[in-house]
Amino acid sequence: MPLVRSRFGSPEPLERSLGDEYQIDAVVVPVVSVDRSGYRLGYGKGFYDRFFAHLSRRGMRPCRIGFGFSMQLHASLPRDPWDEPLDLFVDENAVMRFNSY
Repeated sequence: MPLVRSRFGSPEPLERSLGDEYQIDAVVVPVVSVDRSGYRLGYGKGFYDRFFAHLSRRGMRPCRIGFGFSMQLHASLPRDPWDEPLDLFVDENAVMRFNSY
């Protein structure tokens, strides 16, 4: 499928197609920074937090995975009540598990 650059510079499909959210087993979540409790700073729009809240209301909780570098890992980060934590963070040194996945 043809891809175009998003406003953040990452490739995304030219045309959107709705998938079946009941089939989602895992979500790769972008991170700017992540703390040792699995909370992350993203790009400031709250898209993933709203999406995960939407799935939770439907009884779904896919595994939430962030990829990055160890320099992005911090002891703690500021968080809001609506922030949704990761289950896993993968960096060049290790896989950190925050929940029971």
